[in-house]
Amino acid sequence: MKGVFSLIGLLLSLALVGFLVKKQIASTQQIVPSLQAPATADAQGAASAPGQSPTQIQQQFKQALQDAMQQPRTVADEK
Repeated sequence: MKGVFSLIGLLLSLALVGFLVKKQIASTQQIVPSLQAPATADAQGAASAPGQSPTQIQQQFKQALQDAMQQPRTVADEK
């Protein structure tokens, strides 16, 4: 009798785990809309054109980074 209850408990717990796994897999398969990249501005403040090649965007990024590195840092007054 003890074995029968153990088997029933095992089958119920297996069914519960199977149900939870099925529910989890179904929730991860939902299609999530992709985010659009926000329009970024280059160093001159103009919006970049959507038809630019990746190398042009990379060159603009490098130029903006170099411009930022050339600006002097402001030092706060320490008291």
